[in-house]
Amino acid sequence: IMIRFLLPISLVLSACQDLEVEEEINEPPYLLEITVEPSDGPATNEQIVCIATASDPNGDSLSIDLEWMNDTTNTSLGTTNVIELNNDIASPDDVLTCSVIFDDGKGGNESDSDSLVVINTDPTIDELTITPNTDITTSASLYCSAVASDIDGGDPNINYIWNNLTTTGWRLRISFWLHGIR
Repeated sequence: IMIRFLLPISLVLSACQDLEVEEEINEPPYLLEITVEPSDGPATNEQIVCIATASDPNGDSLSIDLEWMNDTTNTSLGTTNVIELNNDIASPDDVLTCSVIFDDGKGGNESDSDSLVVINTDPTIDELTITPNTDITTSASLYCSAVASDIDGGDPNINYIWNNLTTTGWRLRISFWLHGIR
């Protein structure tokens, strides 16, 4: 036996109007970590890296916008997490900042930044020559020449010091003071 009930349309519509649809509330992503390396400061010829991670409480996929800035010169260095420095884009004591924005595509986002300071490196001696370097007598004249460079773009000053380090004969000791000049 089958029993059918016919309900008036107004009763069906009224039941549908009473239904409430629960809307999911979008929560913004939250940053787990942002770090820049090397944390002790890079030289002007080193690589810098920005590492950033975030999570989304709704499980949404996140997009990331990242930018490296030289805050000292107000110049963008790029939008990749790894940047190769050179003395055209960074100098000693420049502040470099990595800024990130995570976006869930539904209006939620989170941003943060981290910075490092470029270090000054010592110049290097590239070439050192003493002439003559054989058959030297006590009456010989000796000449010393040096070539130095600075990866920071400075112009090293070279100072020479000759010393007699023994009473039984002459020895040479050459000291260099190299100063990078910006």
